[in-house]
Amino acid sequence: MTGFGQYTMIDLSNVRELMDVKATGYSRDAGRFALELAATAKDYRVRNWLNAGWTDVTLQVDRRLLSGMSSVEKERALSQDLRNTLTPIVARGYAAAYGPVYQAHWLLNQLEDKETGKAIVMVRPISDGRFLVAIGFAGTGARLYDWLTNMQFERRDGFHAGFQSLVDQFMSNAHKISFPFAAEQLGRENLTLRDIFDEMRSPDSRFRVFAAGHSQGAAVLQVWMHRMIHEEKALPQYLLGYGFGTPSVAISSFEASVLPVTLVNNSDDVFSRMGLYKHLGDVYVYRADNALRERCYENVAESDLFRSMMSILSEIQTTAQGLFSATAFMYALSYIGEKEAHDVLSNLVRIMPYLGEARSRTMILLLRRFFRQNYIVATGEEPNEDTLLALAKSYFEAIRRLGAAPVSQALFEAIMLPHHLVIRDKKSPCMSAYEFITVRGYDKLVKTSV
Repeated sequence: MTGFGQYTMIDLSNVRELMDVKATGYSRDAGRFALELAATAKDYRVRNWLNAGWTDVTLQVDRRLLSGMSSVEKERALSQDLRNTLTPIVARGYAAAYGPVYQAHWLLNQLEDKETGKAIVMVRPISDGRFLVAIGFAGTGARLYDWLTNMQFERRDGFHAGFQSLVDQFMSNAHKISFPFAAEQLGRENLTLRDIFDEMRSPDSRFRVFAAGHSQGAAVLQVWMHRMIHEEKALPQYLLGYGFGTPSVAISSFEASVLPVTLVNNSDDVFSRMGLYKHLGDVYVYRADNALRERCYENVAESDLFRSMMSILSEIQTTAQGLFSATAFMYALSYIGEKEAHDVLSNLVRIMPYLGEARSRTMILLLRRFFRQNYIVATGEEPNEDTLLALAKSYFEAIRRLGAAPVSQALFEAIMLPHHLVIRDKKSPCMSAYEFITVRGYDKLVKTSV
């Protein structure tokens, strides 16, 4: 049975070309395949992949590895089909947001050892005895400790420490991720991802890895790809990666090498301007135009308030500016009433659902401190108080004039709509920004230098 992508309708079984796609230039089919893979890394909906002949699927959810999903064999069709159906449901449960008590307990355990990475790994045999391995790195989840990883602005070996820690976690699991079907095809007793990585050092490797990610997942992709080539010594011709809506991951003085990575960003997407200072790989930008905005920004594209928020966000070009603005916004919210604070958090809750059970004003004060401290970590200095308070005053006046709920709603939409990888609601008349770019706007992508 042929399986097609949920969003791009690409044939997930037609992977022979991906075995030979060059790392230079943007490939339409590779981009569509990558979008499907990055989406699956987030929602674990693997049925179409299994129908397309992908097998030996492993899901990494925090510290857990869930495996055993494979193409259905006739002699054990019922049991295998049940496993294929139930395992993703279990994975989504583990990845979901929990209540504040659970999260507080987890955070205490995570202070030293952060293992919040989520990924999917699977393999598909090619008729000539070669194999394509697909690795998808998931974007930021809904839980507090998922977001904290993004805020680890300390540097480690020239990289964003939070993204580096997620690569550490994934690589530590390489010897545990196994491919029983592929092992049988090769006449081996067992085969692990570690074995595959080792073989990719050889000019005669039978394996190629195609990796993808969105948001945090695209950041992890960059750091992982650098490690694979420079530490694992994998040959670059056996690696190919595509990322969407990606933060930068390296310090400004980092000596960037040529990596087989293609990064796709929407110019309206503020997250693509966050992180450290450098992206790794070839960066392609879609200059957001009316066609994208009208198709992807729901019914708010013509809203004056939405446009105002988009204009404010367009001025944020660095992480420092983003954290400074976020701190000022929280200062402004510190002086509004409890009901207004609750209205604001009801919008923020869609970005970070764990806020829903917190006291509104208390959480705003905590977020104010949180963004300020991360500004200090990212820049090495205190924010200028006069400038900070002046910006906070301008936000406060806008909130008083227009209302806390409408302002926060427009801000939420201006942040998230340009960043969406996919829209999972099949009833929605809109396309996500990156689905639009991948399916309709790929020919307008412009290669940039950062």
